[in-house]
Amino acid sequence: MVSVKKIYFFFSLFIFSVCFSQSADLSKLESEVFALNKKGDYKVSQQKVIDFLKRRSLSSSDEAKLYVLLSATYRSLLDYPTAIDYLLQAQSIGTYLQPNDSVVSEINSQLAYLYFDSNQYDKCAKIMQIIEKNKYINISPVDKAYLTMQQGYLQFLENNYELAAKKYNEALKILQKASPCDTPVILVKEMQLYGKQQNLSEAENFYQKSIKISDSCKILKYKLYATEELVTVYQQNKAYEKADHYSKVAQDLRKQFDREGKVFDLHEESMKYVEEEEKDFEQFNLIKTIIYIISLILFLLLVYYFYKKSSYHKREKEKLDAELSQMKKELKVFSEYQFTHQNSAKEADVLNFEKLNDRQKELLKYMTEGFSNKEIAEKLFITEATVKYHIKNIYEILELKNRKDFFAKISKKQ
Repeated sequence: MVSVKKIYFFFSLFIFSVCFSQSADLSKLESEVFALNKKGDYKVSQQKVIDFLKRRSLSSSDEAKLYVLLSATYRSLLDYPTAIDYLLQAQSIGTYLQPNDSVVSEINSQLAYLYFDSNQYDKCAKIMQIIEKNKYINISPVDKAYLTMQQGYLQFLENNYELAAKKYNEALKILQKASPCDTPVILVKEMQLYGKQQNLSEAENFYQKSIKISDSCKILKYKLYATEELVTVYQQNKAYEKADHYSKVAQDLRKQFDREGKVFDLHEESMKYVEEEEKDFEQFNLIKTIIYIISLILFLLLVYYFYKKSSYHKREKEKLDAELSQMKKELKVFSEYQFTHQNSAKEADVLNFEKLNDRQKELLKYMTEGFSNKEIAEKLFITEATVKYHIKNIYEILELKNRKDFFAKISKKQ
C-alpha cells in the first residue's frame, strides 16, 4: 500500500516541476521579448506575451511579470501612457506580493523610467525614493544604471551640471559592462548636457558615438532618439542649418521605424485579446465550476474511503487485541499448570513434556509469559519463522492438534 507520505512527496515533486517549468518558460519569454523589441518586431513580441497570458495556471507574480513585459513593448515604441497603464495593472495584480519580491522591484523601476520619459519628474522622484529606501534590492545592474542616469538628469534640470555629469559617468560605466548596446541612452543625455553648455562639437561627438553603437547593435530606435535630441540641441543653440540637416535624417529614420503604424497594430492586437478574453471568460468560469464540483466530490469520496478503511483497521485491531488477550489468559493457565505439575510423571506422560528439548522448553516458557512471536524471536536471536516452526514441533511432540486441544487437556488434568 502506498503511504500518505509517498503520495505527498510525489505530489510536491509534481507541483515543483510544473512551477519550475513555467518559471523557466517565463524567463525564456522575457529574453525573447527584449530581443524582439530591439529588432523592432513589436507585434510578434506582444503576441508571445498574450499567448502566455492565456494560460490559466499563472501565479500573481507571473501574471504581473507578463504585464511588465507588455509595458516594455509599448515603452520601446515611446507609447508611454499605454506602457504606464500596463505597469499600473501589474502593480494592482502584485498588491499581495512581498515588498522584496523581484517583480515588485521591477514594476517600481519601470514606473520610474516611464514617469521620467514622460516628463512626470515628481512621480519619478517619489518612485526612486522608494527604490533607494529599499536599497536597490532585486534591481539589476542595467536598471541601476538607468536609475543613476535619471538621478543625473534631475540634477541637469536643476542646472547642477557637474553633479549631472558625474551621475552620467557612473551610469555609463555600469551599462558598458552590463549591456553595451543600451549605452546610447546615456550618451544622448551627455549630448544634451554639452548642448546646454553650448559645447556643440562635444555634443555631436557623443551623438556619433551613439549612432555607431546603435548601428553596431542594429537598434533603430536609438538612432532615431539620438537624432531627434540632436535636432533639439541645435535648435536651442540657434544652429538652424545643422538642425534642418538632422531633421531630414530624423524624418527618414521615422519612416523606417514606422512607429505610429506599429503602435496602431499593437493596439488592434491588444483589443482582439481583450475581446477573446471576454468571450472565454464565461466558458472558463463554467469549466472552473465543473472542475471544482468534481474535485469536491472526489475529495469527499477520498475522505469516505479513508474513513471506511480506518474503521476497518480499527475493528481488525480490536479483534486482534481480543485474541491476544485470550491467548495470554490461556498461556497463563498453561504456565500455572506447567510449573505446578511439571514433576508429575503421570501428567508428563499425558503431555509428553519431558520429550521437549531445552530450546523448545525455553520458547514455551516465553510463550507462557505472554511474549509475542516477534518478541520471542528477538530474545532467542532467531527469526519469527523459526519460532513458528518450533511451536509446530511442540504441538506435534505433545500430540496436540492445536492450541485449543492443548488447553482442553490441561483443563481436564487440573
